[in-house]
Amino acid sequence: MRARKRVRSLSRQSGRMLLALPCVVLSLGRAPVVAGGLRPAQRQVCAPGNLVAIKQAFLRGMKEKDLKVLELYAPDAVFTNPDGSNASGEPLRQLFVSVYRRFDSDLHLQTTHVFLTKTGACVEQGSFSEHLRTRANGQLANSTGKYRFTYVPTRSGWRFQKMKWVQLTGPK
Repeated sequence: MRARKRVRSLSRQSGRMLLALPCVVLSLGRAPVVAGGLRPAQRQVCAPGNLVAIKQAFLRGMKEKDLKVLELYAPDAVFTNPDGSNASGEPLRQLFVSVYRRFDSDLHLQTTHVFLTKTGACVEQGSFSEHLRTRANGQLANSTGKYRFTYVPTRSGWRFQKMKWVQLTGPK
């Protein structure tokens, strides 16, 4: 309250309007995290609600077997498979083509934690469950595990920088 009065009195004395903006707003739980010290292109809020669009587009792309899902990745993104192997660039595209040809996927994500890194990336962690149907023979398989997505801010919104999957149950 005193600070607000002081700002008002300073603005009256100088004839200018003063704005007091916090440099960093941290959060607990699901409230937004904003980093004010970032470049303008990076001043995006790292909050579960702001990541919904990219996650829904990813899940929809998986279900519809749409390679446009690759547009959700940053150019230098790294995809880590449950077996620990990595794919990026053209090998990442080939991975999606292979998965889309072989399987029908029903993937579900449950976010447990979202936080902002010092570099301005947004990290989301959670659990997944996936129901896979092998297209060739109709065989069904279920798997569960954990995921960790690292998003980087771009002029067109958040993009996947890293995507790591750790399978806990299901076919290996």
